[in-house]
Amino acid sequence: ILVSIIFTIMANTFDNEAVFGKNPNSTEPTVEAPKQVRDFTVYDADGNTVVTDGVLLKQDGAYYISNKAGMFWFANEVNVNGNSFAGKTVKLANDIDLQNAAWTPVGQTGATTFNGVFDGQNHTISNLKHHGTEEDCYVGLFGYTENATIKNLTIENNVSYIERIVNYNTNGTLTLENVKIVNAEGCKLNYAVNLPASSDNAKVVIKDSEIWANANALNLWGENTVANISRSKLYIVDSNKIEGYSV
Repeated sequence: ILVSIIFTIMANTFDNEAVFGKNPNSTEPTVEAPKQVRDFTVYDADGNTVVTDGVLLKQDGAYYISNKAGMFWFANEVNVNGNSFAGKTVKLANDIDLQNAAWTPVGQTGATTFNGVFDGQNHTISNLKHHGTEEDCYVGLFGYTENATIKNLTIENNVSYIERIVNYNTNGTLTLENVKIVNAEGCKLNYAVNLPASSDNAKVVIKDSEIWANANALNLWGENTVANISRSKLYIVDSNKIEGYSV
């Protein structure tokens, strides 16, 4: 009897719904407790987001790549995950040696293009290599771009059939600013920037750059495609649609 009395007193003392759940006779709506979402984001000592090895997403909103692994993450993010980086900036934090590893250009088709800003911050990417044959020359650091800007970058010691910055610019404007290609080897007939007949209504703006490709620095033959070149040195230009530059 004593146990029964104590139990009755405790049940009346505490909120029935809090202790035993919602009263089935209650007409009040059920209020569910908010679900907790765990944050597995990793931050460095400065509060920047660690995306992966060699990649930081800093508080200025830009992605900073510091090593070879980061460059391959960048290519995979565009080519496999379909991230165009439109409205975003990718920056190099260091000089990066790709160590002649088999490179897949950033942007593989018109469906996977790079649409952002790639800022080398005056760093160098070296030993960029495509493991293929001379027939596979249609490759570069970037494959397909759309309204992209590539700037403040040097590419050197490119070997084995790869020496392009961009192979196709599908639409819009491609801007190269303060870009240099040096010590290029490989394809006998090649272009640092290649916009063939299939690349229509595109424009290339090249300024403050030096492009010493093995043959022609620029190929522009797409319909309504034009280049505007200023304060730049290009070895040979293959195009009849150039503004502000005499071959």
